[in-house]
Amino acid sequence: MQAEQLAVFPWDWHWRQIMGITRSIAPLVLSLLLTPLARAEVRYTITPLGTIAGGYSMPFGINESGQVVGTSFSGDGQPDFGFLYSQGVLASLGSLAGGSTHAMDINNPGQVVGYSAVPGASLGHAFLYANGTMRDLGTLGGPNSNANGINDAGLVVGQADLANGDSHAFLYSQGRMQDLGTLGGGTSTASSINNAGQIAGSSAIDPTFTHAFLYQDGVMTDLGTLSGRDNYSSAASVNNLGQVVGSSGFEESAFSHAFLYSNGVMTDIGVSLGLSSDAFGINDFGQVVGRSFNGPGVGLLGFLYADGVVMDLNSLIDPASGWTIYEGSDINNNGQIAAYGFKAGYGTQALLLDPVTTVPEPGGAGMLVAGLGALGMVRRRKWFANES
Repeated sequence: MQAEQLAVFPWDWHWRQIMGITRSIAPLVLSLLLTPLARAEVRYTITPLGTIAGGYSMPFGINESGQVVGTSFSGDGQPDFGFLYSQGVLASLGSLAGGSTHAMDINNPGQVVGYSAVPGASLGHAFLYANGTMRDLGTLGGPNSNANGINDAGLVVGQADLANGDSHAFLYSQGRMQDLGTLGGGTSTASSINNAGQIAGSSAIDPTFTHAFLYQDGVMTDLGTLSGRDNYSSAASVNNLGQVVGSSGFEESAFSHAFLYSNGVMTDIGVSLGLSSDAFGINDFGQVVGRSFNGPGVGLLGFLYADGVVMDLNSLIDPASGWTIYEGSDINNNGQIAAYGFKAGYGTQALLLDPVTTVPEPGGAGMLVAGLGALGMVRRRKWFANES
């Protein structure tokens, strides 16, 4: 009967042989297939942005096109220059009255905000730069103001002096500067605004402590701290999902830890970052950049937080580049990072970090599956050879 079956169904015998081999190594196959494949690794190339008049430069904002804004510091008592880096060119934005200018943020349409020196103000006035023109946004009745953030609708947030000497967070919209108030103390500042109109900032809650806040629909909400009311926190940025990053005092330490605030919970993301850390930028994928301080002899190091993992930015660049990344200042949804660092011969400069994804070689599971396919082909060829 078996001989007749082999004569009529020669594939059946061949298939039984293959299945016998497969059953014997099935546990190994299953183990390898269930082993997670190595993830693609993201590393970064570095573009130094330079300076405008010597000295050093630092970035503060980046948009989805990779345009970067910041300040080129001249030193020696000379004016500082707010800059826009676009398509490989670093350019000065000019000033309101011939003095120093600092560019703090840029939206996707390319509008820039910051502050620029004016007569009678120790700091300067907030400005909005668009289409080559810098416009003074005024104050809330006092001498100074500064703009820190702008969304894609052109809504601007920052801080401005009142006539009584206090400084309050403001929202500038349709030619009007609105006082956002405080959490109960005398001062507040707004740092960032997303496309939903949510505003992140910091406010005094009493004469002693300052807390991060999220402002929405006319309500300023205290985000608390990492260790109770009697400590401090400050918010630096809010993404389009309403997630906020910044820094907070931690227990009784004199140092701060970077935090991520999401869905009503403030999470310490700086616990593994040395003595102190600050988060400055977050994109819509929840990737966070900032800096850590690791004590004398190590100094400042930039970090990237992604998928629950904190990484030293210096481990993600070519070690032969010669650059040391001091800070990740902002990050866009393409993963580009505005940062600054130091290199001998270049000094301290603003940098643009561009992500480059590398895919690892196929792992053992893929090789084993390929091997099984080859084994089947070899045995099949042998069977056909015997038949012929």
